[in-house]
Amino acid sequence: MNRETLIPRGTVVTHVIQRTKPPATTTPIATHLILRPSPDSVPADSTVTLTGRLVDAASSAPVAGSVITILDSDVDRDDRVTVGISQSKGDFVIEWVATNMDR
Repeated sequence: MNRETLIPRGTVVTHVIQRTKPPATTTPIATHLILRPSPDSVPADSTVTLTGRLVDAASSAPVAGSVITILDSDVDRDDRVTVGISQSKGDFVIEWVATNMDR
């Protein structure tokens, strides 16, 4: 539950008011994920750094604060490999440690 604490101004706090914040609403936008080249294969337990940029598909403006989920591509289903968040200019740096199954 998302709550906020309101503290009245003044030299002495006599009470604290807490209330539930309404859920934030967002409007989905079309985006392009530009992933910089990464290795095709790595030894197990190696750390791979995935970097790139997330931009608005229509304007090419950077998209900040978005969750970026990296999936593998399997015959059965796509599994989440790692996750990160785009920064103020849409850039992201996500580290991932390869396992024997990932080779």
